[in-house]
Amino acid sequence: MQEHMLKIGTTKLLVDANGAWITGLQDEKGDILFPRTTLTNGSGQSKLRGGCHVCIPQFGPALSSAELPQHGFGRDSMWTLQDNSESNLVFSLAPTHEDYAGLQAILTYTLESTSLHMELSLHNDGMSDIRVAPAFHPYFATNRAATIGLDDATLLVDEYHEMKSVKGVSKLVEVNGRQLK
Repeated sequence: MQEHMLKIGTTKLLVDANGAWITGLQDEKGDILFPRTTLTNGSGQSKLRGGCHVCIPQFGPALSSAELPQHGFGRDSMWTLQDNSESNLVFSLAPTHEDYAGLQAILTYTLESTSLHMELSLHNDGMSDIRVAPAFHPYFATNRAATIGLDDATLLVDEYHEMKSVKGVSKLVEVNGRQLK
């Protein structure tokens, strides 16, 4: 694990270069994201859960004839750290997967005392069009009785046993009294 840390005030961000995966995000109130953990199901299958990872080139099943896993290859690839300043971690990824060889990705995490900004930029340097449907996949630290504010809606966590997919450039999320945008 090649973990990088940003800390501003009481807010701390940990990112593993393998997947450019946020492994932890905490403030003085505790965990904002459920820390990345390996969970084992009843059949003995282990899966990484927690934190937040980027799904590239797609969130769901493969968009092309390429044999890609659910959530693509971004979370399983080694990213290159391009910048590690006081408040920014910038990672780049140049995939070698044949169908996405021209896809260049830049992922920037900017930490402030009460906010985290995540920005993904994709650029196709190849000669052919490629289909992408990227997404961020956060695991918010909360309990089943909690509510989550999403823009102007209030969602009861217990009603969402599976994922909740939302579209848009920017969303305001409120979890455990914290506003996330």
